[in-house]
Amino acid sequence: MKLHIPQSKSEESAEIEELLKQHSLAYESVHDGTELVLVVGERNYEGKAAIISYIDSLAAELHKWYYCDC
Repeated sequence: MKLHIPQSKSEESAEIEELLKQHSLAYESVHDGTELVLVVGERNYEGKAAIISYIDSLAAELHKWYYCDC
């Protein structure tokens, strides 16, 4: 995952980075844009709401695997 952060780092970008760290998700941050964008493979999640929604769904999936009693 690559997190594109606006040149002027904001509270939103700090919140997203903290959320990624809390879930122990590997990511690279790049300060190169004017918008907050998370790139995962060929998909882009633009804006705080879309990124948090994706991270939450990914965290839920990871939680299922962690508690799998297969």
